[in-house]
Amino acid sequence: MAARAKCIRELWYCVEYRDGTRFKECFGRGPNAKGMAQEAAERVNLERAMEKRGLLRTSTGTRFDAYAEEWLRDVIEPHKKSGTVRLYKQLFRDHLKPHFGHLALSEITAREIKAFIAAKLRDLRKRDADDVGRARARYTVRNMVAVLRTILYHAVDVDELLPTNPAAKFGKKFFEGSSTDAGIHIEVYEEAEVAKILKVAAKDFPAYELYLRTLFYTGLRLGELLGLQWPDFDWAAGVVSIRRKVKVEKGQLVIERPKSGKFRDVDLAESLVPRWREVESIRAAEAAVAGRAPSLWCCPSLRNPNHRPLNMSWFNARVWARVLKKAELRRLRVHDTRHTYAALMLRQAKPMEYVQAQLGHAKIDTTIRFYGHFKPGVSRHYATDFAARIEAYEERAE
Repeated sequence: MAARAKCIRELWYCVEYRDGTRFKECFGRGPNAKGMAQEAAERVNLERAMEKRGLLRTSTGTRFDAYAEEWLRDVIEPHKKSGTVRLYKQLFRDHLKPHFGHLALSEITAREIKAFIAAKLRDLRKRDADDVGRARARYTVRNMVAVLRTILYHAVDVDELLPTNPAAKFGKKFFEGSSTDAGIHIEVYEEAEVAKILKVAAKDFPAYELYLRTLFYTGLRLGELLGLQWPDFDWAAGVVSIRRKVKVEKGQLVIERPKSGKFRDVDLAESLVPRWREVESIRAAEAAVAGRAPSLWCCPSLRNPNHRPLNMSWFNARVWARVLKKAELRRLRVHDTRHTYAALMLRQAKPMEYVQAQLGHAKIDTTIRFYGHFKPGVSRHYATDFAARIEAYEERAE
């Protein structure tokens, strides 16, 4: 239905019906108000006609779901890594679209966003009622709002469909500070548990024990380990260059740069270097006997070793899960070998900067945010030495 000027109780309005909802704007009383209401109605009708012809896009005529899908397709997919794209699409599909999808961009208000946050926190907290669950719920909802905020910033800054971003104020402060304040919950294995895991792997899964040991000894992500190729090793220096990560999506091998986007060199423990060199020599000898070129992949696929590395899902199910079951230990994720590495390094008083470099964090803030709580106590000897010097003077005074 077209917009029109309408007088209601001596007040002049521009009234428009769109998607079953009535929108009206008041211009006041008198002939001047009538003229402004009529001009507004003509302007709205002109905008609607131009929208239908694809000549104009406005915040009142653009629904959130259509705009967000266009943003995902044209802004996110070409520039972000597949994991980020998948996360954004999941947050949009499961959470943002059901709540905001039917609204025009101009109809998304701070009040509406605040109600969305409250509803999501209630729903997620019902599933996890403990403190860890509440912290996880807050962090999950914060991610949803971060995607919403980014979409609306694009509507403001790039397409100029909105004057301001209604989600701008719903950042870290609204969610009670950073995730450090909320307490990132990280589970790790203790040193004795790591030793037990490796012992079980050496006995029952000897072909994969070195892979697990390398994860625990370096803090590599599983995708980074499986993406290693023999030229990445510098045997003399005892380091390995992390140049890629791999995964399989819909049956296709996906090779990407490391998560930070930068290459890095990771120190190897002295005990790891000769073992990896031995594996390379054995693989080369086996390939020579078979009359084929050796695979470049250090952790080759069982079915197609020359062209693919081992599948992450297969390793999770067939190796990791079975090792933990035989070791009779709680099942954490393979990724928690990385957390375990960082936690144990810091507990042993290794420098935070070194752990940051090994893990490949672009900023030390990230390392502190995740692992800073594992550090307390390791430098306690400084406090003891300080007190001892003063107490020594006390003894002399006696």
